[in-house]
Amino acid sequence: MHLASLFLSRGLLRYFAGLVKTAREDERRHFEIFLFRATSAVLALDEMNFRIKHCLADAEAFREALTIKRPQIAFWAPDLFLLFHEFTPFLSAMRFLQDMLLPMIVRRLNLKISVPQSLNDAMNDLSVYGLPQPIEKLLVAYWSESGGDVRKYRVLDQHYFILCRHTFLEFEPKPRLVVYLPDDPSIQNELKVTFERKIDAVPYFANAFNAWHKCIELVSKEMGAKPAVLEEEMSMGHIGNLDAGVKQTLALWLDEAEASSAMEIGQTEDRRVYCRKIDSKKKS
Repeated sequence: MHLASLFLSRGLLRYFAGLVKTAREDERRHFEIFLFRATSAVLALDEMNFRIKHCLADAEAFREALTIKRPQIAFWAPDLFLLFHEFTPFLSAMRFLQDMLLPMIVRRLNLKISVPQSLNDAMNDLSVYGLPQPIEKLLVAYWSESGGDVRKYRVLDQHYFILCRHTFLEFEPKPRLVVYLPDDPSIQNELKVTFERKIDAVPYFANAFNAWHKCIELVSKEMGAKPAVLEEEMSMGHIGNLDAGVKQTLALWLDEAEASSAMEIGQTEDRRVYCRKIDSKKKS
């Protein structure tokens, strides 16, 4: 389950889509989970940026009543918590996406070797898994440039302390909301963390996703994938067998929210499956 239109509209996962198009039966379930996690990461980033816009719009309405002398002031609003609420889902999705990389590569290349469930563990000595050198170099580069630190921020968020205590509102030179991450995610004692590097969380998370995306695309290309387009999918296996002697709807497919039309998937009395376009009765 994933939102193919989300990736298509942003030009994401084109080479990975080539792997999906040529998936063997033993790969399909793993690709489905992978795409679900990737969708979750992108939606979390979208929600963060949406909440930032709301916070800034609300704050701007009070700008003329304030006496701003400092470059940054503290800030609180309900939308700010909704922004923070997306940190954990994003970091968790990134961890899943990282950990699925190596098993997917090994499975696609038919390497007869067991690999750790955690990419973090595998990176201790990636050379023992017999990966092609170009792919090994891509994984090492990703981990050293971005992946390793993202993993550490996820550990801080999940096990040590929340990552949103240092939040500031700026009005000049233009309105901006910043949430600073700790300088060194290896430091797990909250009393010892520093914020001198001014790492703004939301742009950092976006860059972390982009680094992961670059890695999976280049790895897919190295494994022979050609650019392709992901398609929307709907699983229907869970609805059971077709019923004899009855015409009925089996599924409803909407391409977008508040759609004016949709697709009905149904069966006839003699168990033939049909698809037909239907229109919404919602008043405009």
